[in-house]
Amino acid sequence: MSGHHKSEHHDGQHHKSEHHKRRLILMRHSKADWPGGVADHERPLEERGHLEAPLAGKWLLKHGVVPDFILCSSALRTRQTCTWVCSALGDKAPTPKLEDGLYGASALRMLTVINHVPDTVTTLMVISHMPACRILPCIWRRGIPTTTPTWTWPPGSPPVG
Repeated sequence: MSGHHKSEHHDGQHHKSEHHKRRLILMRHSKADWPGGVADHERPLEERGHLEAPLAGKWLLKHGVVPDFILCSSALRTRQTCTWVCSALGDKAPTPKLEDGLYGASALRMLTVINHVPDTVTTLMVISHMPACRILPCIWRRGIPTTTPTWTWPPGSPPVG
């Protein structure tokens, strides 16, 4: 996602504008269980995860940072986390989009998925996995050449990690 929006030039061509600010909420799934004989993709949240996940939604509401689009890894633990977050957001919650490409994704793969979100999205929430959730903000902070999205972190965001 380029983080830009298109506007008309006098010649009818589109160009990208830097003034279109967007926010990214990057969230790792809540505390997961690892029961024997269960594939990693099907790992559920443990009890603590079920208790903590709605707190993220409440935090977002309290700080006035409500996503208008949610991308969620297809893994069970991220889907459960997403369900609790959306429950806490109530009628303000958008319908999440499951994204198989986020499961096991590297930070650069995650960035590619983010870069394909429609330009109309202004506040994107991505619910995914470590280590990509930790590495992606480091890539942006260090200025490693990427497609340089114009996403910003919401004010008062908890630290990554």
